[in-house]
Amino acid sequence: MTKKNKERAISVLWIDDEHDTKLESFRFNARKNRVIIKKACKSSEEGMQELEKNFNSYDAVILDAFALRKATDAIGATNAKSLRDSINSIKEIERKQNRKVVFCVYTGQKEKMGDIWEDEIHVFKKLTEREQLFTYLKTEVEKLPETKIIHQYYDVFELFESSIIDINNKGRLLHILKKTDSSQREIIEDKLSHIRKVLESLYKTLHQIGRIDSRLIINGRPKYGWCQLYVSGRTINVLEDLESPIPIVPEHISWSLKLIEVNTSAIGAHNYKDLETVTNYTLKTATFALLDVLLWFKTFTKENA
Repeated sequence: MTKKNKERAISVLWIDDEHDTKLESFRFNARKNRVIIKKACKSSEEGMQELEKNFNSYDAVILDAFALRKATDAIGATNAKSLRDSINSIKEIERKQNRKVVFCVYTGQKEKMGDIWEDEIHVFKKLTEREQLFTYLKTEVEKLPETKIIHQYYDVFELFESSIIDINNKGRLLHILKKTDSSQREIIEDKLSHIRKVLESLYKTLHQIGRIDSRLIINGRPKYGWCQLYVSGRTINVLEDLESPIPIVPEHISWSLKLIEVNTSAIGAHNYKDLETVTNYTLKTATFALLDVLLWFKTFTKENA
């Protein structure tokens, strides 16, 4: 693990009805501890909507024991049910996403909580246990299997620290890189499908920043073969009025794009005649080709977006 990986900050969602009066001080102290309060919400409802919508943006969640239940509730109308709402919602979101997010409780009324939370949920008292809170979050995030994957491929995952590409691709890539040794046909096909979705998002982003012609996007979806030819500087014969583009990818990335496009489309077809010969190595080939493409994409967008 490199020094840069060890110092990777974690992104946190904070739910507290008083966050707007305490945010700057808490945010400052959190940042000093490499804990970034990416967004703060006043109610359980608002916070869980944010977590479900942008799950891949967060490593952890800080809950208040007595936050508002709904965004429309009056200040002061707090009760312990908001905490139960949040915990239940987090567990449901984790089930849908098929991975864990670290969460804990940070409250000024620790002594009033009684038995409204499970013993395994960690509770920290505001102000006096702030440093312990930060340490807990970082330690628990470090234990997650996804964190280990991010460390291993940090040069690629660094791409998602910018907003240049849809953050949902971070979750897709984590899914692809889990259990890479599986030889189960269903798992291989599923992961190849996710690889194709990441490639689609990459082409959409290149279109958004003006690097792919609009005629290569049909009904909001990129034509993979055309896009591969276009970024490689090759002619698309069926589009006679399309000028020959200047290539933006090196030759080896062009071939990686071609490999991904062919493998993911062919193997995903129901009538693929050589399906029985597809192995885990086919998946790994496409996976590492995608990592190479994303690494190029990170550098390219830094310099050209």
